[in-house]
Amino acid sequence: MPGDGFTITSRIRNLLRSPSIKNKKKRKESLTSKVTLEKVLGITAVGNSGLTCDPRSGLVAYPAGCVVVLLNPKKDRQHHIINTSRKAVTALSFSPDGKHLVTGEASMLLLLLRLGPTCPVTDASSALCVGVTTWASAQRATLILPCLPKPITDFAAQVAEHASGHLPAVRLWDVAERRQVAELQRHKYGVSCVAFSPNNKYIVSVGNQHDMMVNVWAWKKDVVVAANKVSSKVTGVSFSEDSSYFVTVGNRHVKFWYLDNCKANKTTTPVPLLGRSGLLGELRNNFFSDVACGRGSKSDSTFCITSSGLLCEFNSNRMLDKWVDLRVSDTSGGSFGTTIRVLSVVSVRFVSLIVSQFLHRTGAAQSLSLSEDTIFCGCADGKVRAFRPADLHFVCTLPRPHPLGADVSAVTEASALFHTKTEDRYPDVIAVTYDPVSRWLSCVYSDHSLYVWDVREVHRVGKVNSALFHAASVWDLEVFPDVPGGLAADLSSNSFFTCSADGTIRIWRMGDSTQNILSNDLLKIMYIDGNAGTLQDPEWNANTDKSGDGQTAETRAGVRTICVSPDGKHLASGDRSGMLR
Repeated sequence: MPGDGFTITSRIRNLLRSPSIKNKKKRKESLTSKVTLEKVLGITAVGNSGLTCDPRSGLVAYPAGCVVVLLNPKKDRQHHIINTSRKAVTALSFSPDGKHLVTGEASMLLLLLRLGPTCPVTDASSALCVGVTTWASAQRATLILPCLPKPITDFAAQVAEHASGHLPAVRLWDVAERRQVAELQRHKYGVSCVAFSPNNKYIVSVGNQHDMMVNVWAWKKDVVVAANKVSSKVTGVSFSEDSSYFVTVGNRHVKFWYLDNCKANKTTTPVPLLGRSGLLGELRNNFFSDVACGRGSKSDSTFCITSSGLLCEFNSNRMLDKWVDLRVSDTSGGSFGTTIRVLSVVSVRFVSLIVSQFLHRTGAAQSLSLSEDTIFCGCADGKVRAFRPADLHFVCTLPRPHPLGADVSAVTEASALFHTKTEDRYPDVIAVTYDPVSRWLSCVYSDHSLYVWDVREVHRVGKVNSALFHAASVWDLEVFPDVPGGLAADLSSNSFFTCSADGTIRIWRMGDSTQNILSNDLLKIMYIDGNAGTLQDPEWNANTDKSGDGQTAETRAGVRTICVSPDGKHLASGDRSGMLR
């Protein structure tokens, strides 16, 4: 009813005109000048689209909610780009010259609910409920607003779908000044991938599974020159070296998109983007997790990785030329050798070479990054495999990070990372990106840890930088009290405690370097739950073909609150199960 809509709108307007809101708006400028973001302890990348490296300076960029962290691995120094829309950044990519950064974001919806007299949350004749959430959460309205009956939550989804101002943007940022210079609002429900063309003329953005749009943006002219829709969930995108086409991959999906029509388009109206599917043959039922177009002598090839652990190469005719199973010979002594044999040559409209390598198959593969002479594949159990692009010959396995449940305060020597135990479990690699100047490889793992490896000599890999963060929502924070004399050399007034849904309590200290080599900020991790599964973020499974157990950070048993005694001698905690410790 028009009257109902007017009532809802007027009530929202009155809420926004409240004195507290007005005062907050007046204080906004003064607060901004007084408060500066110094450091972010966390990372929210869920795939390779959430990690990128500046090819010129070596800066590593990753999302942390609505903030983009620009990390200098050598100096361990952060700078930040803050998304003023407060929408979570889901994808990012540097321009070839390193001057700009493009980001994609999740949608944010304003739910306006008119509650009738039969609603259990109020006795009034009508009431208004306002909630802010992402589009994905709008489909789980019963979790966000559990007190609402099903007809109300159904209505919420309908209203949210048509709500104004929720469009996620593709934003272009000046890296040096860390300010926004342009934006594109052509997606409705979230952006999963973004990429610059190597000639720096175009930006391609791909929407999530609810959006399904592929847009090619001539960002210097601020014009969308081509667009089309995809029929599958897309998890990766990569441009060819000559910028003539780009490739998207996803669930049973490898598609080559050609930009000939874009170059000929002189109007401001987008033309249909021409796409051709890759010829997958007997691998057509695979989930393709990531893609990287070849460089140098292999510029005509396109490399993809599947969640089942296959590294594939497509030739210039979009044909699956060969693939290799991600197996290595993990023998004692850390042998990097492997035996390669041709098992069979199969003719399925083309010749495919199946290369098998023995022992220890990886359980899953999630990410891919390459240079002219090496392909790095991020796999399960903390393993990164290296292959030669020329023939897909196995080169080596990189060192793994800390095992799950490790006592980080006890790791004082870098050599500890190179000595593994058979019973240890390791987090999966969910994102990798290569720095061609320093020849460093940055890896993000499923426990929300970040490692930067020096791979100039792949048989003598060294650690450049590392950081360990919570793997789930942070529920509480307590600052260590200013106790005269201090209780220990490690704890002081600049130390603080955090607790999380990942079942850990962590002790941090800012400003001073810690003695452990895994993190400059983290002093200790206290594991409340013995289940190592809670130490890994289940959300990364959304980019694979695995259904998972549906467990989220909000439903897992974790530590919800902590409190430090005034004398600093005791720490109390409470979890979701009602347990006090």
